[in-house]
Amino acid sequence: MQGLKFSFLLFALLFPLDRNLNEKTSTHKFKAFLKKFQPISLPLRVNTSCYSPDTSTSVRLDPKTDSLFLEPNEGMASSIGILPDTSHCYVVIYCVAANCWMPKLAVYSKKGIPLSREQIAFACGADCGYECSDSLVVNSINDITQTYVQEFYTCGSLKEKDKNRKKSVKIFNYSVDQNGMINMTSKFTKVP
Repeated sequence: MQGLKFSFLLFALLFPLDRNLNEKTSTHKFKAFLKKFQPISLPLRVNTSCYSPDTSTSVRLDPKTDSLFLEPNEGMASSIGILPDTSHCYVVIYCVAANCWMPKLAVYSKKGIPLSREQIAFACGADCGYECSDSLVVNSINDITQTYVQEFYTCGSLKEKDKNRKKSVKIFNYSVDQNGMINMTSKFTKVP
């Protein structure tokens, strides 16, 4: 009889009678997750060279309650905002902690299922003979542009007068299609 009770208990845990319970719980958690994102006023222009979230609008994301909607092992994260076009999916921008906060674009179905995610900044540093800048412009879910500029020059020289100076510009364009997939195209230019 004990074995039968144990088997029933195990079966009940593995196959709940109310299959909608998990979906309802997940939907409730997703709605709570979305409330942490303020609508983004477009166009959004951000210097992402060493980004820091705006503390008046961003909310720290909780790895325990928000883990269903973040990538595993992302660690500390903070909301940036939600894009206003929610006709076929939800598109949010959040950032994860590194030396600088790194913005990510994430797309979710109306039921909260993660569809796609893309890091949309590299961050930058500077050193003797090296400088870079990273910026992001969001006009719509179909018009998101990241511009990453690197400059190399002889350490100790005046950068503008250095004949060995090299500059490269990488432009990444992102858009979200009707299926919630992030599409990215890039262009690389060397400037003499």
